[in-house]
Amino acid sequence: MSLLSVWCLFTVGLPMCMYLIFGTGQSYSRIDVGHGNVAATVLVAMAQYGTIVATSMTGASIAVEKTQGWLRTIYLTPLGVNRYISARCVASLFVTMVSIALVYLAALFTDARMEPLVIVQTFLLVTATALLSASLGLLVGLVVRGEEAYSVLGGGTAILGFLSGIFIPLDQMAKPLQVIAQFTPFWGANRLVTCPIYGWEHLEAKSLINVAVWLVLLLLGIRLASRRSTRR
Repeated sequence: MSLLSVWCLFTVGLPMCMYLIFGTGQSYSRIDVGHGNVAATVLVAMAQYGTIVATSMTGASIAVEKTQGWLRTIYLTPLGVNRYISARCVASLFVTMVSIALVYLAALFTDARMEPLVIVQTFLLVTATALLSASLGLLVGLVVRGEEAYSVLGGGTAILGFLSGIFIPLDQMAKPLQVIAQFTPFWGANRLVTCPIYGWEHLEAKSLINVAVWLVLLLLGIRLASRRSTRR
């Protein structure tokens, strides 16, 4: 199976299948929740997961470039490694918009219902918070050697998605897991992207702090790892 096929499977196929299985045709799918319904919350969560996989894998492709000596070549050009990595982050954000749009199209033919403004808000928030997963992918790509980065991210994003409440609502988990979740990279992002559905009054400051802290840590890690990668 080609890398492109695997990318399509995990960024579009898997989130779409999980939404169709758990978000549609269920007894709870049409239950109203805030400014939408339960199916809409599942849709947004699955779009977010597809985004996490898409951007992290795109960012991790830098690992292959590192083993080929491409980063050292970039380091010698006027572009520089930092600008090159920044450009990769931007490219990852554009990639994720395609993944989100494809998952959102399913809402037109299924049980998901959101107010028009909520659709726009959740779409933009999922796109914006993708910077976290793009940064995570870049960091893993710089630290882990070669294509092993893809394996690390494949299992890692699934575990983080579970702990962040993307797959299962945190209030259905054991208390210790609920506490641990608040310190994971995507917990705050998950709370943020679903706020337009549940209502902005449910947004907590600690969710924003989680997003900000992890973004700063990941960007600092990228800066340090990129310097180490080009040092010889």
